[in-house]
Amino acid sequence: MFGVYMYSTEGSNSAPWKVDGAMKAYGLSNQVGFLGLYMPAFRESDASVSIIEWIKQGAMARLASAQDAVFSFLATRHQAHVMFDPNSSGMLCTQIHVRILLPQMLGGFKSPWMRLMKLPVDGSEIKEARGVNSMVRLVGHWTGQEEEFKFTAFFCGVEDNICFHTRTWTFTSDAIRHQGQVFKTAVEEPYRYSYLMRRQEEADVTLVGLLGEDDEE
Repeated sequence: MFGVYMYSTEGSNSAPWKVDGAMKAYGLSNQVGFLGLYMPAFRESDASVSIIEWIKQGAMARLASAQDAVFSFLATRHQAHVMFDPNSSGMLCTQIHVRILLPQMLGGFKSPWMRLMKLPVDGSEIKEARGVNSMVRLVGHWTGQEEEFKFTAFFCGVEDNICFHTRTWTFTSDAIRHQGQVFKTAVEEPYRYSYLMRRQEEADVTLVGLLGEDDEE
């Protein structure tokens, strides 16, 4: 299930920016969203920074929102490289790297891979995704099918530990299905979404070769 994945409109009824919009509409604007989570990784690459600035300038020239333009571009034009790896304690971790892929009409340029996160899927808190008043825990679970693995993120309030949002990623040999729901209150119907990231390439051998290095340091 190692590989390179990219957002696909086909098979999706939502998108990352719509999910973030639902979070804000439900009064959860302090929660770390797509841009807040991904931008630090993209800023580590000069090539990615240049592309983002180019998108901003194009949006401003059209008198459009620069933030919205960057958001929609990165959400649909980024690739995610996903690997699973036990750490030195035997705990299963997921490593995710990201890069920008320009359309073929713009040369199909790919920015360098930058590590987004390395996370244990044992229910411990994801520090990179901590909000002002919220925390996120990630739990991995097999589904009983040989080539299918899931992990679910639980977004909870820091003070009351009540879950207000869940996200589940289902990994198969050819795609990642991202599903979730945002709860406004216990009695109101939540916002439910699902979007697909299709597997486009085999795992990058250079990144696979880095597995375990953090544990050796």
